[in-house]
Amino acid sequence: MGHLQSNPKVIDGDNEDRDNRMATYLLTWNPSRFHWDDIEHEAKQLKGGRVVALQWSCGNNRHIEAGDRVFMLKQGRESRGLIASGWVTKGSFKDQHWKDEAGRGSQRAWYVTFEADVLSSTPLIPRSLLDGEPFNEVYWNTQLQAFRSTPQSLEH
Repeated sequence: MGHLQSNPKVIDGDNEDRDNRMATYLLTWNPSRFHWDDIEHEAKQLKGGRVVALQWSCGNNRHIEAGDRVFMLKQGRESRGLIASGWVTKGSFKDQHWKDEAGRGSQRAWYVTFEADVLSSTPLIPRSLLDGEPFNEVYWNTQLQAFRSTPQSLEH
């Protein structure tokens, strides 16, 4: 499928301006808390050249903006590691809480929408390798839904 890296895209202005304002965030997914039914299908679509836009919870983070870079860490007991990367197309916004899929409650949660450029149901970089260089600059043992990191830490 490829490895996770940053490929600059022009959102507004030139790449130099974009690099100076772009933030990088880590999103998390724990299969024991949320069953992602169509991850295999979405990964195949992306591999086939289709655009895959994903809406994902970002905890209480209200600062993620369109054009920011995101990576997704699969958590849990088995098969942990980085499984996705992409570019935010819609910054932090509120919507129905993901635990309330039936729409019966009034709970709201913060989300972002991002266009995946890499997606796999199995880790492309296993969690065990993330403690070594160059990834050891990032705190990987987080329960946060989205936290900001330095682009250099995640783009190697």
